[in-house]
Amino acid sequence: ISDNNNDNNNNNETHYFCVEWNVGSSNNINSVDDWWTHNVDWEIKYENNTHFCFGKILSEDLAEYLRLAHHTQWNSNCSNKFVWAMFNSGWSADINHIAEGIIYAMGDNKPFAIA
Repeated sequence: ISDNNNDNNNNNETHYFCVEWNVGSSNNINSVDDWWTHNVDWEIKYENNTHFCFGKILSEDLAEYLRLAHHTQWNSNCSNKFVWAMFNSGWSADINHIAEGIIYAMGDNKPFAIA
């Protein structure tokens, strides 16, 4: 499907692809998770009770940052990783702490691991 709205007034049509939730089959969701793990420059653009739809991230800066993070995490030497100690201080603080660790790991060009 496609959206009739233009991306950033560039006269480019936004193209989506949609997948059924198919709650009865975990294979559908797992295969989509596997796909999304390696296609980080796509995001959920629309969802309802039966489907969810992906579209390309419109911000090229954000898309490039996510591609760099993916490359660092998946195409690096895992024996030389950036290890980040985790402490329990609440959900929001945990997420912020993980995000900070990923930024440091990317700066060192090493995959990220939580200890």
